[in-house]
Amino acid sequence: MGLFFFFVAHLLLLSPSSLEEDFTGMRVIHPKDLLSFLRNDPESLESVPFLRSVAPTYSARDGVLYSTEKGKPRFRLLAKKTNLYQENQIVHIRESRIFLEDGTEIESKEALYDLVKSQVTFMGSVQSRFKGGAIVESERAILDMRPVMHLFIPTNEAVHGKKTNLASPLLFESMGLEYSDTDKTIRLLSKVKVRVTGPKPLEVVSDHCDLIQSEDLLEFWMDDSRIIERQFVVATDPGLYLKSRRMEVRLRSGREVREIIALQDVFFENQGDPASSTQGTGGRGIYRVPENEITLTEFPQLYQDRDTVTGDTITYNRNLERVEVIQSNAIYNTTPTSNR
Repeated sequence: MGLFFFFVAHLLLLSPSSLEEDFTGMRVIHPKDLLSFLRNDPESLESVPFLRSVAPTYSARDGVLYSTEKGKPRFRLLAKKTNLYQENQIVHIRESRIFLEDGTEIESKEALYDLVKSQVTFMGSVQSRFKGGAIVESERAILDMRPVMHLFIPTNEAVHGKKTNLASPLLFESMGLEYSDTDKTIRLLSKVKVRVTGPKPLEVVSDHCDLIQSEDLLEFWMDDSRIIERQFVVATDPGLYLKSRRMEVRLRSGREVREIIALQDVFFENQGDPASSTQGTGGRGIYRVPENEITLTEFPQLYQDRDTVTGDTITYNRNLERVEVIQSNAIYNTTPTSNR
């Protein structure tokens, strides 16, 4: 009996902390020890001093954050690790993935959620997926949630993307990007280059481009600050040079690009045969990609060697070297001046 009471007293009186640890798993950690633990995390991509010098108010792993406004869901965010700094009203997130109500998904290695500004800054291998089939990659992106959802990538950040719901992916790159859930339009802000993949790849270069997802339409135009001689969108393939003030590319889900529409001051040159060149001008042009055919309207002219053809409408088939003209007028021995 004496031995029994001795062991009970030893367990209850001499080792209470051991019982507490065994049953609850709770432990008091000094703030200095906590900061020491946090410093084992990789350095933040954002230059925010308090992330490394102040202990977070709360810390969680494998968490889910929800944002609502007046009972309406705005986004759901998955995080590998979340630190809340209550005094600064900042949430620091590792390996974030956010789902917006319009179907857009954004993921990154790191994110800062400013609770006061209702703004999320994504950093490191940022990938944005849009409901219309476009995927955009960058190293940084900013999501504003007031007054509307607005995604912004600064013009000093390179953007690479593709549209995957076509028969062959359409690739694009630019400096900077904007997207708003009000019109679902992806705006490429500067130094735009779009590549139409397929058997005969075609490339379009411009200053600006709008990808209007509701219409499956790409609109290209140039900056007004350029001199007028350089305000041309340029499209090229291995044997074609095409330029105009504005240009449109029409897309169809599950299919190849159907046609490219050149608007205002159109010029093209077919460079298939080095010995001879076919050039054309007009106010408007349509390049039908599958047929390899260009139609010019609005005072069109076609130049082949020293021959000039005019009419109401001129259609030039690049495969057959065939010209079809409505209301034709032909002039012999006229050499066109270069429009390039």
